[in-house]
Amino acid sequence: MGEKDKISFEDFQAIKFDNKYSKTLYLIKQMAYMFEMNPNDFPEISDAITLIQAWDFEDSLDESAAMLLVAIDKIFTKKHYGDKQFVTGIEINNEEIIDGIKEAKVYFEIIMALFMCR
Repeated sequence: MGEKDKISFEDFQAIKFDNKYSKTLYLIKQMAYMFEMNPNDFPEISDAITLIQAWDFEDSLDESAAMLLVAIDKIFTKKHYGDKQFVTGIEINNEEIIDGIKEAKVYFEIIMALFMCR
């Protein structure tokens, strides 16, 4: 257990309710380009890039986290990846990341258009 044989109730709560992902997660490291891109270099998806880069790494369904998840899903689907690749790693290049973000943006535009029609 480390330094302590026992943890306090406050420590337990802090661990239990910690909903932040580490920026050192393997998948995040492999998709680092997504967080390093200059949105101005991609005007057609600059808003989507900005949303993704605004993610605070908390487990929530805000717009930035949702955009990131859809982009990753589009990439994984296109490459026929599954759960195994979360453990074993992925092979991905910057162009595939850009394409995933483009597809995620289109997806969100369709969802928003459908939502506005209600």
